[in-house]
Amino acid sequence: LTPEQSTFNYRLSFARMVVENAFGRLKGRWKCLAKRCDVDIHIMPDIVTACCILHNVCEINKDNYLAEWNTDATELPEPNAEAVYVPPVVGAQQIREAIMSVL
Repeated sequence: LTPEQSTFNYRLSFARMVVENAFGRLKGRWKCLAKRCDVDIHIMPDIVTACCILHNVCEINKDNYLAEWNTDATELPEPNAEAVYVPPVVGAQQIREAIMSVL
């Protein structure tokens, strides 16, 4: 890898960890996000948005976030997901290069 590609990979990895942590906190605070939700798929974005807004209200008001909520969320069963091969997209390399150029 070139130094630019290594830097890009590091920054992408860091951003992914931040996002995963944020979703972990959301799932910890709002259990409906951590398990199967039997609502119409078109309603789910509204549920996630509402949880994000309520979470932000809790954070602004400095409501306690208990560490065991993270543990509880990770102990819930995950749906079985099989690995699926997705062929590389021709333009993906160009997109990566464009993102790297602005970082």
